[in-house]
Amino acid sequence: FRKHGVKVFANTILAIPDTTLEDDLKSMEFTLDCQPFYSGFSIFTPFPGTPLGDYARQKGYVKDLDAGEDALPVSMQAGSVLNTVTDQEREIHRNILVLAPVANRLPVLRKLITRHLIYWKQNFVFDAIGFLVRNYCNMKIWPFKKSFLSFLKIFVRVLNIDKSNYHPLSKKISS
Repeated sequence: FRKHGVKVFANTILAIPDTTLEDDLKSMEFTLDCQPFYSGFSIFTPFPGTPLGDYARQKGYVKDLDAGEDALPVSMQAGSVLNTVTDQEREIHRNILVLAPVANRLPVLRKLITRHLIYWKQNFVFDAIGFLVRNYCNMKIWPFKKSFLSFLKIFVRVLNIDKSNYHPLSKKISS
């Protein structure tokens, strides 16, 4: 695909029921080994009425799954709602979401990111770098022209959404 200029987008879902963090790390490595133009990562969301959503409810992995929208995260970037996922694993998943695409675009940083940085406490710098890489790749795949000011406004808005969506969820899940 690279030889012919085809930009491949890969999406890897983390925290699927009955998988482990080790499975997620293997999935990340596999995605990076494939070297897509952009590697996106998301967190499994147990939507009601889907086979995996029903499975998660039957196994007791998610409480209040039938409660409707309030039981689900507002974003597949927000962190797992499964009670089988630890807070530490949620932090690692979040760092994979924002840093693995950086490792994909800048392979020289892959070992540093996949062996060290994804285990650090999530922070604004990781979120900002991940946002820039994600949007750079998105603009190259779907080339909609944006002014720098428009890009900056979107950047601030998305960071605020990510911050408000992710952090309250992790507190809500652990309580």
